[in-house]
Formats: sequence, structure tokens, C-alpha cells
Amino acid sequence: SPDRCRGRHRLLDGVGATAQLNGPAGLTVDTPAGGETTVYVADRMNNLIRQIDPSGKVVTLAGSGLLGSVDGPALQGRVARPIDVAMGPGGTLYIAEPYRVRMLADGVLTTLSGGDPGFGNGPKKLASYNELASLVVQPDGSVYASDFVNRRVRAITVAGAGMTLAGSEKGGYIDGYSSVARFETPAGMALDATGRLLIADTFNRRLR
Repeated sequence: SPDRCRGRHRLLDGVGATAQLNGPAGLTVDTPAGGETTVYVADRMNNLIRQIDPSGKVVTLAGSGLLGSVDGPALQGRVARPIDVAMGPGGTLYIAEPYRVRMLADGVLTTLSGGDPGFGNGPKKLASYNELASLVVQPDGSVYASDFVNRRVRAITVAGAGMTLAGSEKGGYIDGYSSVARFETPAGMALDATGRLLIADTFNRRLR
């Protein structure tokens, strides 16, 4: 049923104010050429991805509502505390969980990169992250992710290999190339019109 209880909170699909979410976090807007605008929301505390159509109707797009990172058909798979979503090429939706980047395409949830919490560069499940905060997807399907606790900005290939784009385990504020640069808490990110990556370094009170 689309109407399920979560302790003192409710989850409810519906139109406008009749719909209920629990801790909505990141969102993204998709407006295909000649099409209508659709909004996708990371419904963090419900462990779901929600979709809002132009009429204001809210439906559950992915997740069973149970906590976990389980691949499979969208409404049978599980999503764990999603914090951000971003639209990629071909209508693929990318989802940031604390320790993984997931993908939703053609009604199926899969894991692009990540597994156990921590820090590590490597292919797919061997890459590790610690509290991902934001995603930016490039036109080729590669991903930038802000790795909040690890104080790094990560780059993820289309094959799921996680690498460090900038930052190090040492916090602080230093401008410079790659590992020379230091962040305190990289969070929100966006690409500007020239393709530069903008990073909100929250506790440093700077836009990088």
C-alpha cells in the first residue's frame, strides 16, 4: 500500500499537500526537450526515492521503505538514507547514499560504486566513502561526489571506479592541485556554465 506508517511519521503518495514525506533531502528537476518538468526527491527518512509530476502528484519511484542497499526491481530493492539525487544521461537517476552511489534505470536499482564505510579508491565495491553529501553527473555518465567526512571530492567513472579528485585526510583550507588542496567539509556541488565544479566547503565558510 502507498499509505504506510513509520512510527510517528507517515508515508503517503498523493497530490500536493495530501502527500507526505519524511526528511526530504536532495532533489533534482528534469525537463526533457519539449516535455514537462518532473521533480525527483531523496526521501531520506523513508528510505525512498519519490517522483513529483507536473500536476503535483507524488509517487514512490524506488525503494521498499526498508533500510538497506539492495539492488533489484525499483520497488522491491532497498535504498539507505538517500541524501541527494541527480539526473544523468539517458534518463538514469543517480542516488547518493551515505556509503554508496546507486543508479535507477529502466525500473531497476543497481549499485554504481561503494560498499562499506571508510575511505578507499578502487573499482566498484572496493571504493569506499563516508557520508556522501552531493552528486554531480557529467554528460558521459561519470560522477563527482562530495565525501563529507573524508574531506574529499571524489570522481567516479562510468564503470564505478572511485578516485580522489581533490582533498586529503587532513582537514583545513588550502588551495592547490589535487591532494594539495584541503577541505573541511565539502557538501553541495554544481557545475557552472563553463563546466567548472563549484564546491560548498561548509565549515570553511567558502565556495571553492
